[in-house]
Amino acid sequence: METILFIPDTHVPYADERAFNLMLKVARDIKVSTVVYLGDFGDFYAVSSHDKDPSRKVSFMEELRIVNQYMDKVDALGAKRTYFVEGNHEFRLKRFMAAQAPAVADLVTLEQVLRFKERGYRYTPYREFLRIGKLHITHDVGKSGPNAIRDAQAMFEGNVVAGHTHRMQALYAGNAQGKSHVGMSFGWLGDNKSIDYMHKIVSNRTWQLGFGLGHMESNGVVHLVPCPIVDYKVVVNGKLYK
Repeated sequence: METILFIPDTHVPYADERAFNLMLKVARDIKVSTVVYLGDFGDFYAVSSHDKDPSRKVSFMEELRIVNQYMDKVDALGAKRTYFVEGNHEFRLKRFMAAQAPAVADLVTLEQVLRFKERGYRYTPYREFLRIGKLHITHDVGKSGPNAIRDAQAMFEGNVVAGHTHRMQALYAGNAQGKSHVGMSFGWLGDNKSIDYMHKIVSNRTWQLGFGLGHMESNGVVHLVPCPIVDYKVVVNGKLYK
């Protein structure tokens, strides 16, 4: 079966590098053929409309340089296909350009600054969704918190993978005809110490380091596998990685 790597919210340059490299180690070993970024891979802090922490002096150009470096590492996996689903953090760039420089907004786009065409990426804009086989993939449906994946599954009335919440959750539910569907989120790969917009106890209790895998049958059915990272260890296909 085709093996898919799902990369959840990473918030580069505020990534947990140790967790990110562990994911890459697994992906190289199992030889993934498809990569899907679930959005918020880059934090885009410099173009955020929120109040800025003066201790964070990373320019937008520096952010882009680091994000592209991380994406280069993903490209080195040699996957046949790569999809990038835009998240609300990457969407900050479009909002910033529309507010600050609308006359030249089309000259500075996400596709350009992250070199999607050069990389061969297939791009899904924020608030839209991607479909691979019988699986729907989106960053969010405008919801967050513990019920976000339930809401996403209800919206699509089918199988769905979403990002955004930084939680690792799986929900299996049947429809009126008795057909079962799954909704899943795969945690995140960011650094908890970088969070400054909520109480640390909230993120400590509810967010989970991890990533996801999918195995797609020839008929388009994708079997999803959550890969939680615990103490910087993860078990995939019965093998312990650390």
